Amino acid sequence: MTYPKSDPRKLKPIVKQLDSLVSKIVIARDGKCVLCGSKMALGCGHWRKRRHYGVRWDLRNCNCLCNLCNGRDEVEVWHYTDWMLSTYGPTIDLELVRLYVRPMKAIQQHAIYRELQEVAKQFGIHAPDIPLTK
Repeated sequence: MTYPKSDPRKLKPIVKQLDSLVSKIVIARDGKCVLCGSKMALGCGHWRKRRHYGVRWDLRNCNCLCNLCNGRDEVEVWHYTDWMLSTYGPTIDLELVRLYVRPMKAIQQHAIYRELQEVAKQFGIHAPDIPLTK
């Protein structure tokens, strides 16, 4: 079954806020690169590509990676895949694939942001409220 694509213009208003919040949560949660253990140049790495809004901010899909491992993942995907399967189990791929084929609406992004605000509080991260867009 194919789903209609979301209109990116309607999604744009809070994408940057969501990306920033997820990155802060992931770095606070993991504290080091999940693949090599480095604590230098950390960022949010996505197992399933960021272009899929259905999993772009899913905390299972987002993990702390150093710049080296995040770049290496583009060429040697098996490192990250092995880690994902050992951490989340063999069904994680199917779970995320089911999510990333669904269209994303702006109102869903706001709901995700509100959920992430609660997660951020657990790590002492302040996430300001954002206005609801149409």
